[in-house]
Amino acid sequence: AYRPYVDGAITVAEARVGKQWRSVLVSGMGGGAQGVFALDVTVPEKFEQGAGVLWEFTDADDPDIGNVFGPIAIAKFKVSVVKGVPSYRYFAVVVSGLNNYVDDGKGKFNADGSSALFLLALDKAPTDKWTAGLNYFKFTAPISDQNLPNGLSAPALTLAGDGAVDVIYAGDLQGNMWRFDFNGSAPWKGASPKLLFVAMDANKNRQAITQ
Repeated sequence: AYRPYVDGAITVAEARVGKQWRSVLVSGMGGGAQGVFALDVTVPEKFEQGAGVLWEFTDADDPDIGNVFGPIAIAKFKVSVVKGVPSYRYFAVVVSGLNNYVDDGKGKFNADGSSALFLLALDKAPTDKWTAGLNYFKFTAPISDQNLPNGLSAPALTLAGDGAVDVIYAGDLQGNMWRFDFNGSAPWKGASPKLLFVAMDANKNRQAITQ
């Protein structure tokens, strides 16, 4: 019988973590678990000494995260502007994935089937707890049909002239294409998802967007 393991897509990119540039690996846990993890792979030979693990983020931290299979983006966001000088922070851009509405334990699922886009700070200290609005941000897209499976698919990002993310697009399994606007500063109140398009066939059946 088939048994899923950690089979999510892997992304590796350079990111500024605190005051240093690091090579960071992020991946979803795929069918094996609900959540994602991040590793510091800058110096692989030091990994077994405990220098390689950054964090994991699971449905025990936020019930809106599900099985994440698609690639995760690592990107720079403008978080504030003080006296005309912008400051930036690097995040893993993660979608809620699949099955976040499936009951897998108290407090670990979202019964209403909504999808979410997460920004997970790469500079979160390993000893710190995940705190919404501090080291992670969440933007929720509503479900269109409670009778259909739902889940947000891998995001596509556009960048402003300074290299920071200004817009994110993501589709869901109910055919909705969403736009998240990150112009401005954290907590990006204007980033509430805006519906751009609904994919349907000639009989008005919703067509899943999976990529």
